Amino acid sequence: MSREKDMYGKDKRFYFCLLAGIIVLFLCVWFFSARSFSGWGDEITHFGTAKGLAQTGQYKMWSFDQGQISPINYTRGLVITYLASLSYKMAGLSRLAFRVIPLVFVLLTFLTLVLYIRLRHYASWKALAYAAVFFFGQVFVFEQSVYVRIYAPLGWLMVCGLILYWEAYLQFQKRKVLLGCVLLGGSTGTLILPTIDHWQMEHLAIYALAIVLSFPLITGMMTKIDQKLSVKVKILLGICLVFFALFVALILDYAMGYWVIDAKRRLMGRSFVTYWDNLAGMIRYALALNVCFIGLGWVMQDLRKNKTLDFYSWSFLTGIVSGILIGLFNPHNHIFYSRFFYVSVLLVAIGFPQMLLRMNLSKNSLRWIFTVFLVFNVGLFVINVYCERSNIRIPIAWLEKNLKQNELLIVFTTHLELHGGESLIKRAYAISPSQDPSNTQQLMNRIESSTAEDIYYLYTDEYEFRDQLYLWTMGDDRSPPNDLFRYLKEKIPSQTVMPGLRTCGLVKFKKSDLIISLQKLLQDGYPPQFKGVEKRILKKILKPWLKEKLSTS
Repeated sequence: MSREKDMYGKDKRFYFCLLAGIIVLFLCVWFFSARSFSGWGDEITHFGTAKGLAQTGQYKMWSFDQGQISPINYTRGLVITYLASLSYKMAGLSRLAFRVIPLVFVLLTFLTLVLYIRLRHYASWKALAYAAVFFFGQVFVFEQSVYVRIYAPLGWLMVCGLILYWEAYLQFQKRKVLLGCVLLGGSTGTLILPTIDHWQMEHLAIYALAIVLSFPLITGMMTKIDQKLSVKVKILLGICLVFFALFVALILDYAMGYWVIDAKRRLMGRSFVTYWDNLAGMIRYALALNVCFIGLGWVMQDLRKNKTLDFYSWSFLTGIVSGILIGLFNPHNHIFYSRFFYVSVLLVAIGFPQMLLRMNLSKNSLRWIFTVFLVFNVGLFVINVYCERSNIRIPIAWLEKNLKQNELLIVFTTHLELHGGESLIKRAYAISPSQDPSNTQQLMNRIESSTAEDIYYLYTDEYEFRDQLYLWTMGDDRSPPNDLFRYLKEKIPSQTVMPGLRTCGLVKFKKSDLIISLQKLLQDGYPPQFKGVEKRILKKILKPWLKEKLSTS
């Protein structure tokens, strides 16, 4: 008996130390990444608006390339911007301090999960260690922990909301209606803030899907369908679903641009470019989950045996199904990235490790599962850092040392102040991705007033990796030079100053060549705007009244 106690105590200490080690390792990697990663995507919008809010008391965006308040009011995710402004007041313009915000919500999400499975289901330290591996080892979780946006807070609220819903569901089964109503009210309350603060709308769809999948009638139907259909039929239906989803995504995008919001004053324009974004996003989602998909077989086994789902299999199934539906039907071109899949991945990370634990697999099988999962996610992390994270601070540091006083620097979304280039702001001319000829004329006037023969152009192109992948796989250019940024980058002869930069570039123009090219642009205009192959197909099959709107969008 004492020997069994001793073994139990050793196991307990081992898994406790493993849990602590995983969290410490995650925090170490996070600290290095949060400090070194350049600002990326929409998080810079929160950085700029946070500084504008701290200085003016209004949600006005600060321009890091011009060193002044811009006229732009940013009205989405105001809660996140407010928290970022508090960070700015305490720590100044620090990317590390800003990124503490999403880290706190990621840690809160895991703490909520730990408290629930520990207090409600009496989980062992082994179960918690398993949960930590699939939570902190998931690259999508890490990406959102260093991304100052709505997704980390949304993930926490969704986990809280779905836990409360499940508890309400159990209370209703026990006919404890009053307690069930209270819990259900708390669950729906977690949806209020993301909705009124314009975070995202997909959380409502995930919540609705979770409710549907909690009903035994629905899961029973799924079991019967699964048993009746052969593997070949399932594959054929999956292929048909992909093609069907293409047209649904196009219609949804059209509706968001023209029906849901008035076209003359809409806040949200159409964002669909090509369905390749959806397929590439699905591949990224599948690679991040990799071995977790074997849990689908375990879920179906549970359904055949017990005719119902428990919390973990329900959470897992909701995550898998919602991720697939989001990937297929979401018409936003940013579906290529991980952010829209975050909540779905969280739900899988909640359910899979506990399902794995009760399968009683051999140690060798467990080693393979853990190894494959971590290798895929570490690999995706490296690819993401190398291909999507800019090293813009390197050319900025070079320019601070080498740019002469009379030389002009043209910049595009480099955010000089945020990346240590404050001294360059007064000598920089910031351009926007506009087709307005007046912007081209203003740039040409500024170039003509320069006394230097060399003009430098520093830019970031966050979508460069995605565009290159599309070119390799489809043989088509999804982003031709139909704005000032791309025209300068791709159509004017230049000399590369610093080769090997990632998602950014520093080139040098001859003043005379640049003026001639801009004069030609003013005379001839930009080439026609790119239309994705899916839009060209859709135009041929839609009614004439819809064709006209598509062609002018």
